[in-house]
Amino acid sequence: MAVGDPDSSTGLYAPDGAPYTVAGLVWQRRTGTGSGPDSWAPIGAGDAFKPIATYRAAITLQAASGYKFPGGSIPTVNGADDGWTVDGVAIGGGDTAMNTLTFTVSFPTATEGGTVTVTPAPPTDWDIPAPHTLTLAITGSPPATPLLVKPDGTITLTLTPAGSGGDYTGIQWTVNGNPVAADPTTPGAPSAYTFKGDGRSLGTYTVGVRARQDGLWYENRVKVPVTNVELVLEGPYTGGITAVVEDGLLKSITTNAGAILIGRKDDETVTLKLDEDGKLQFRDADVEGNVPIGSYGEFQLIRTASDGLVGTYKQEADLDLLGSAAEWTAIGNTTTFFDGTFDGDGKIISNLYIDKSSSNYQGLFGAIGGGSSTVKNVHIVSGSVKGNEYAGGVAGLNYGAITACSNNSSVKGNEYAGGVAGNNRR
Repeated sequence: MAVGDPDSSTGLYAPDGAPYTVAGLVWQRRTGTGSGPDSWAPIGAGDAFKPIATYRAAITLQAASGYKFPGGSIPTVNGADDGWTVDGVAIGGGDTAMNTLTFTVSFPTATEGGTVTVTPAPPTDWDIPAPHTLTLAITGSPPATPLLVKPDGTITLTLTPAGSGGDYTGIQWTVNGNPVAADPTTPGAPSAYTFKGDGRSLGTYTVGVRARQDGLWYENRVKVPVTNVELVLEGPYTGGITAVVEDGLLKSITTNAGAILIGRKDDETVTLKLDEDGKLQFRDADVEGNVPIGSYGEFQLIRTASDGLVGTYKQEADLDLLGSAAEWTAIGNTTTFFDGTFDGDGKIISNLYIDKSSSNYQGLFGAIGGGSSTVKNVHIVSGSVKGNEYAGGVAGLNYGAITACSNNSSVKGNEYAGGVAGNNRR
């Protein structure tokens, strides 16, 4: 690892192929003087920096997947005792893969800057397995939704067979880094561990497992939310899911592909279709040909999916569009009109938020095309829409049919602004 001149853009970097990454670097100035204990303060942006002995770098490194920093790691600077000092060495995360190593490096007097090489520990002191994580099979009850646990539910994580190597030994399960014992009544224990929601606070827990094979340590860990949310998944995705639930609202979930905004009450059943990578997809149409829209993310698919602007959709539940935390992007514009049909089915939409006072065609829908294009039964009960020209709650510009719709969000625009539609040219 190298520490560049602090006045340069080099900062701190790990060499190519290093089994760790730089997780943090803070430059500090010593503020304590005399014989008392040292105290240090971070150097703020724009502060003058002179590399003298009253400055140090506070460094945090994180081991890569399948690696760990061993206890007793002592970083060295420039490979010799040349006035640079290392203090405050600590291992974070315990004796587990992907743990952290924190320490400080103090500058000797009259340092001229340049590059400093820091070696976390001699290579022979590392306890490094091959880059490999254990494979887990996951089953749940009730229902068998991967990696979401109701307060009265469970999931069982099972360590899969070791394959061509020897058997796994020393199996240790952890929850939030703390060792836990597998229930001996669980089939397959200790290779299987049942995580129970009962007695746990709502939130997200990290469940991990470590084991040895042929003298090397291997590890895996997964995020497990304990929540009241009833999430039903369609499609081939079987990866991890974490959920953000606040104030009685399921705000979002995160899959391997990233965050998906939801905006539903946390006591409702939310159905989503995910592809094998965890990306949100439209669900199949109902018998009447309507594609169901039951989340913020599905609503936005109308704008982003191939041929989404010409589909037929029906809102299946009340939706919270999350206000300023997730500014809405209008569906359709004068380059690509919304030319489909959207039926709000009398459900409500709350917390619509658009703050684009320099942009035209703002609203739940930016621009609705002519012909058979239709938006009906949409009811916006709260929110704020700010645009330039053509701003409305339901639509900024309409060439189609808007029927049985209402809007109670505030609307502000410089020209062609209206409650339901900014400009209606039907």
